[in-house]
Amino acid sequence: MTIEKNKLTGTIFNIQRFSLHDGPGIRTTVFFKGCPLRCIWCHNPESFDKSIQVTFDQEKCIECDICKGVRDISTSERCPANAIEVIGEEISVEDLYSEIEKDKGYYETSNGGVTFSGGEPLMQSEFLVKILKKCNENNIHTAVDTCGQASKEVFEKVNDLVDLYLYDMKFIDNDLHEKYTGSSNEKILENLKYLSDKNIRIFIRLPLIPGITDTEKNITEVVEYLKRINFEQINLLSYHGYAKNKYIKLGINVELDQLETISESRLEEIKNKFVSAGFKTVIGG
Repeated sequence: MTIEKNKLTGTIFNIQRFSLHDGPGIRTTVFFKGCPLRCIWCHNPESFDKSIQVTFDQEKCIECDICKGVRDISTSERCPANAIEVIGEEISVEDLYSEIEKDKGYYETSNGGVTFSGGEPLMQSEFLVKILKKCNENNIHTAVDTCGQASKEVFEKVNDLVDLYLYDMKFIDNDLHEKYTGSSNEKILENLKYLSDKNIRIFIRLPLIPGITDTEKNITEVVEYLKRINFEQINLLSYHGYAKNKYIKLGINVELDQLETISESRLEEIKNKFVSAGFKTVIGG
């Protein structure tokens, strides 16, 4: 894809069509590269770095020597075993909208739309504003999946263009948040309260990591905090270990290698705590 010089672009790494888990209805989810957090359970580690990356899978390599040990974007196109993979691409607002618009019929029949995820889409706020405006102009429902780690000024730029925030919450305890995500949650909680006070539509998303975020202490603290927040529903997201190979290819340490998925009984138990507090609660999504 050729892009004009000096034209505004965003860096994304995937466009997932027919998604049923990133907001209401049938959705197209656009994954942005770049994230300010380093959650040790993240299932999209390829989103950490905003730049385009090249990875090498030793297990796929057939030692044909076509790349001659040089693994970059050009050699990825010649690799017969697909052992060299390029993660990410620069894309213009117009080209991205063209991809989103292809599924407009599905959005209209299912009350769906487009979700901007990542990574953290607010890290590319200028590009995000432009694509949100384009979707708004064409009556496409927009959702932004955010960790909340952005300036208030960034939220102010995009609020009027966003129909729904999918707002991630991990911990209330700041020390635990820093330990497991590498960042304070002070700004995250401040932004959530700010959005809540403006009565913007919010779905809270809570990843349940066994022994880490699913503890009685954390669940109780989240429940009590949310009693002071205006939001529509909370989605409980069960941890899975499907991203292990991504970490290996990226050369990132797999810290939760032996962690098991949370049990169905524990999921229901946690769900009941939120339901009992009066919250609309959904497992998954």
